[in-house]
Amino acid sequence: MNETQLPKDPFEYKSLSKRNPIRIAHKIQAELLEYWSALTFKRAELPIKLPSESCQESLEFDREDTAVTDEHMSLLLDCIKETNSLGEPVAEIGAFRGVTSAMLAARTERIYYIIDPYAGYGGAETDLTRQRSRTASLPNISFHRTTSGQFLRDHRDLAISFAFIDAVHDFANVWFDGSSWSQRLVPGGLIAFHDTDANEFSGARTAVTKLLRSSRGSLTLFAHIKNLTVLQRAN
Repeated sequence: MNETQLPKDPFEYKSLSKRNPIRIAHKIQAELLEYWSALTFKRAELPIKLPSESCQESLEFDREDTAVTDEHMSLLLDCIKETNSLGEPVAEIGAFRGVTSAMLAARTERIYYIIDPYAGYGGAETDLTRQRSRTASLPNISFHRTTSGQFLRDHRDLAISFAFIDAVHDFANVWFDGSSWSQRLVPGGLIAFHDTDANEFSGARTAVTKLLRSSRGSLTLFAHIKNLTVLQRAN
């Protein structure tokens, strides 16, 4: 997929007036995609697949400040370990209170980009304060208070080894983030998506499954457990 083929950033529509017909049309289309995703939820299901090696360490993190489970965290740590040798940076899109950010960034020397505008959609000033407190001691953290699309436009030549997508969980945003960030992966790189098996986020599952099936083999299923799907860029 070339960058010219990427979908339009959903957040760009929000710069338009609420009465703008283009913004209205986008909202209607997004709602229809969510309805379609709910209807086809079962068809978009991917098989369960465990990584060849799993994290064995004892996990200590604040479970009250994240929707990431112990199983999710173990798999995310597997992704960090799998991609450490690639050398390129890591990106987390949607950080909430920084629990996963602190856990993952502490286990790699790579630059760890946190991208989150903290402007609604699960990110408030109190959440930002907790995230910054949790990650303050980690020298490889590079925090950017902006949207996923704006960050990518500001860093057009950036290549990454691992991306964790945990931002807005509808089809339009997951499809944009998945399409955009998967292009930045180096060969062997991984991209993980949270909440891909929840009925209330049916658009997230549909977007990830479509991304995999339309990649023509450039992406493969690395691992899938309930509510966390990881794809890998082919070598």
